[in-house]
Amino acid sequence: MDSKIVFVTMEELVKIKLNDLSSQVNGMIKEIDKLK
Repeated sequence: MDSKIVFVTMEELVKIKLNDLSSQVNGMIKEIDKLK
């Protein structure tokens, strides 16, 4: 039971990290578009 909770938490952390990363990438793309 505990290991399952840990797994779900890890999965959520990965999702949060991916969302964080994609928003950073989108921000960088917007900055690059401004420079063009």
